[in-house]
Parts: sequence; C-alpha cells; structure tokens
Amino acid sequence: NHPHPLDGVELVAASGEPLRTEPDPRAHLGLYARTNHERLCLEELQPRALLMVPLQARGRTVGAMVFAR
Repeated sequence: NHPHPLDGVELVAASGEPLRTEPDPRAHLGLYARTNHERLCLEELQPRALLMVPLQARGRTVGAMVFAR
C-alpha cells in the first residue's frame, strides 16, 4: 500500500513550503529500479506505463522483470 499523493498536504501548506498537488511522474521509478543507473535508464525511456512481474523460486522473490511501454 502506497500513501496517497495528497497525504500530508495540510502539513506542507502550513509550513509555507511550495505545494505540489500533482505527483511527480518520476517518483515511482524508484520502485522499479534497484540502482541509480537503472532509474536513469528508465527515465531516458520515458515510459507511459510500467509493469513489474516478480520472479519467485521456492517461495521467495528472487528478482523482477520490468516491462516498459
């Protein structure tokens, strides 16, 4: 479960920090990339959609395949 993009808006607004109501489209790339290099590669692709499929062996997740469109 991921927090809603607008969670904590009241706290940010009260602090005087700039308020961003639209989520950063690149923010979720960290969920798909294990390293900074992988994140940069995904950013260069500018995908419209990402799908991550976990790879499991003997009941444990051992990796993931990421499909970008």
